[in-house]
Amino acid sequence: MFNSKKFPHLMYALQTIIVQMKSEAIQANHRELADYLETVVDLPRLLASDQDETEAIRQLIMDAGQIDRLSVNALDAFDEEEPPY
Repeated sequence: MFNSKKFPHLMYALQTIIVQMKSEAIQANHRELADYLETVVDLPRLLASDQDETEAIRQLIMDAGQIDRLSVNALDAFDEEEPPY
């Protein structure tokens, strides 16, 4: 169970983690990982938005798929009619 009032806080914490991981990837000279993390860094903010960000999220997933081919599966999952869970 998760207190839904904490959802924006969770998304901010997740974004903070992604930013830190990106910084560490840059320091370790993992450019592809840093580029990928730069692409997905806005996902938590979009998820926490009060606006309909469906298309922006879909575009972000598409952009991630251009950097990492494994992320193409994520777009397929996002576009499914029925949720997996």
